[in-house]
Parts: sequence; C-alpha cells; structure tokens
Amino acid sequence: MNISDLSGKTENSKIFVDTAPIIYYLEHNAGYYSRIVGFFTACYENDVLLLTSALTVEEYCAYPFIQNRPDLITNFKSFLRDYRFEIADIDTDTAYKAAELRGRYPYFKAFDSVQLSAAIRCGADIFVTNDRQLRQCGEITVTLVDEMA
Repeated sequence: MNISDLSGKTENSKIFVDTAPIIYYLEHNAGYYSRIVGFFTACYENDVLLLTSALTVEEYCAYPFIQNRPDLITNFKSFLRDYRFEIADIDTDTAYKAAELRGRYPYFKAFDSVQLSAAIRCGADIFVTNDRQLRQCGEITVTLVDEMA
C-alpha cells in the first residue's frame, strides 16, 4: 500500500492496526518510523477510521508497567486519542471467530488470530501489520508495513 492510496478515501474506510506498527511509531523505530508516521498522518488527514483491539492495549502496556514507565502509557493513550482510534473489545464472538481462523490457518498464533478476528468483526477494510504469515488470511486485506512506500 502506498500512503498516497489513502488520498480520497472517505470516512467510511476502516483500517485495523496491529500492535507492531503502533510500537514502530511510538518508539521511533529506525527501520519503519518514516513509513508508519506517513501512514498515520495520511489516515488522519483523510478521516480514515483507525481501529485496534483491547489486546493491543495489553501488548503495548505490559512493557511500560514492567519498567515502571507511566509516561509511556500516557504517551500511548495520547496517541490513540490524537489519531482517533476506536478500540475493539474482545468478546466471546471474537474468540470463536479467532478459533475458526486458527482452525483454517493452524500456524497462526492465538494473539494474531484474535487481532484478525477483531478486525473482521469490526468490518475493517485493511489489516496493517508486519507479520507476513497473516497475508494468508483470505477474509481481510492484509498490508505489511514493509511494503508501504
């Protein structure tokens, strides 16, 4: 996906963002920051609805809690608010869908299946990650940060 592909998208577009791209942005990852900041800026400027799940909150916040870094949690919360993320809850139906995905794609990890399930159940058009294996999922378009221009 080229960032320019977001031009002209409407507010009806929904993009689900996996945990890794958020970490790349917040930690200014040397290999991915310029791509991911451009992506988030384009989404913001084009009123694209960004989604992630409660699982992302857990995955991201665990390290700051371990390191006793409440500033990182505050920064994370600000990021989600500033980019107008909606957070999908993980409920029983999401868990069943994740189990179905793991049945269809047995090499998917549980966390990945839950994220994909949440994205599908939210009606996301695109799932942004950097996990190549997830491109096997035929129920949603998976875009890799590695392929963003």
